[in-house]
Amino acid sequence: MTTFHTVQRGRGPLVVAFLVDGSDQGSGPALRQALPGAAIATSLDVPAKYLREDLAEARTLTGAEATAPLVLVGYSRGVQAVRAALVAGVEPEAVVAIDGTHAGLTPPDWQIDVWRELAADARAGRCIAVLTCTLQRYTARLAQNPYLGTSVVLSRALDWPELLELPQVAPAGGYPGAPVAERHEGGLHVYAYSGLDTDKAAHAAQVVSVLPGMLALHIGPMAEQLRDAGGPAAGDLEAALLRHALATVGIHEVGANRGPWIDEAIRACGLEPPQYWCACAWTRWLREACAELGVPMPIPGGAGALAIGVQLVRAGLAVTAEQLLRGEGLDVLIPGATCIWRRPAGGPGAGHINVLERWDGGDALATIGGNQNDSVCRTRDRLSDPLLVCVSRVSRGAIGPSPEALEIAGRQLALSLALEHGAGGLDDLPAVEPMT
Repeated sequence: MTTFHTVQRGRGPLVVAFLVDGSDQGSGPALRQALPGAAIATSLDVPAKYLREDLAEARTLTGAEATAPLVLVGYSRGVQAVRAALVAGVEPEAVVAIDGTHAGLTPPDWQIDVWRELAADARAGRCIAVLTCTLQRYTARLAQNPYLGTSVVLSRALDWPELLELPQVAPAGGYPGAPVAERHEGGLHVYAYSGLDTDKAAHAAQVVSVLPGMLALHIGPMAEQLRDAGGPAAGDLEAALLRHALATVGIHEVGANRGPWIDEAIRACGLEPPQYWCACAWTRWLREACAELGVPMPIPGGAGALAIGVQLVRAGLAVTAEQLLRGEGLDVLIPGATCIWRRPAGGPGAGHINVLERWDGGDALATIGGNQNDSVCRTRDRLSDPLLVCVSRVSRGAIGPSPEALEIAGRQLALSLALEHGAGGLDDLPAVEPMT
């Protein structure tokens, strides 16, 4: 099985990219910016043959709808995985092959025909095909395992001999530069980029700059149409919540539980500073995320972390820590999910709230929260921490009401506030944890 990295959950289209680093340190941010709302999975693997289970796994990981259009993407050698799927009879709605349509030095017919047939389908409007190449041709002269460069293969597959007449020069303004040749015929879009005969910089720029641009230009309208058809896709609101949290990392208190941004967040929740402000920060991020997407607030929010936990549980959006430790509801652990915590006995306030940036698949949670070390900052938490009450989505209907979640989380939340305020149950929980 191929190992996939979930870049973004969403309704669709399902974008599966091979030999693309979809981490936050790699192409992940650029891919999310190019295709907001799309379901995106990447892999650094290059499977030698197509496995139906791979695409099923990618669809499950990203939450893509069963009917979501399929977009197969490959960069460099990763295009071989796309080619294997096409040869196996997979019919994606779109193919994006970024400088990777290589073939053997004396290629068998199928290594050329696969692109010729794809181009014919795209011209006829049966799919979208986006093919790019650089002008590197040194690969045909390698002492071991020589092979044809991408421009040579495309010139043959598309009957485009002029492609081989383009001068091999570096772009004047830096890589990747503008395309030096293009073809647009129906759903077929082909781009050639300048460069030298041996040119690592030209090839690297294809994944760094060209890939996100091609996705936004040619696949973006497909993703936008799906969003317009059904409102924000699954995961959109969580992604926006995380973006707004990230934008405030580094904000620090000026005095105890005060500061310009902090005071605004507290007053927006109907209180006067100073106050413990983790919940106020979270509520401000959620309001800004909802305004960005043009959707209503899924819950009111407020100045109390545990009170927000009650709102999330009652809305059927939360999975309890007990359930998660049993391996249930792990789909909630996506970037932008909300974590609700009890405070240790005798600590400040009764609860804490922060936003999940990343889950490592095991026990480690990377989170972002306000009122942490007197600032908005990143922290490392644990799924097994006994102070974790629940983890929640903020997308309406993302999980659905669970009587068990109501009972378990209600018990934990009530216990926490009873220690602090004498509350007896969910209905007795205050909306604010006051300063003590």
